[in-house]
Amino acid sequence: NTAQIFPFFIAIFTTAALLALIVSSIYYAWKLVEKKTKRKPEINMLAVSTIAALVFLVWTASFQVSALALVVITVTLASAVFSIAMKQQIMKSVIVQRIPIREIEDEDVLAIEEMNAKIIAKYQVEKVLTKENVEKLKAIQRENGTKLFPVYKNLPRFVPYVFAALVICLLVINPLAFILFG
Repeated sequence: NTAQIFPFFIAIFTTAALLALIVSSIYYAWKLVEKKTKRKPEINMLAVSTIAALVFLVWTASFQVSALALVVITVTLASAVFSIAMKQQIMKSVIVQRIPIREIEDEDVLAIEEMNAKIIAKYQVEKVLTKENVEKLKAIQRENGTKLFPVYKNLPRFVPYVFAALVICLLVINPLAFILFG
């Protein structure tokens, strides 16, 4: 019985992770195209991840898995290679946005690595922007004239993928076994 190969919760979270990887990669690629930024992949990461993906794909194909499994694995590996190679540009162009204090929402996450380390140390600003940390940012704005602050915005949400994976697992019983063994 292929449904017994993987426990149900592992099937749900693995399916959710695959969905999140594929959909997030498509979303970030679309955002990069929409912003009309010149794409600059990290060449070393692109080369290493592409070689690893091709080796894994050839190794997987040697087990005579179904055509559906090869398609799913290829799409997943392509998404992973894109995410790895474009990580820095995705972070700088899509995820981290410089916004004024009035647009900061409660519990936003500050990209402190994008700020001056001396200012962060002086004001003891933490990553999670609570009311106290927003007050610290206001002090930085008054004393240093900084108007825009780097905040993580377009972060992927995992819960919708868990829900989608749950629905898929309820319909197909175990999508991983179904894909691998048809």
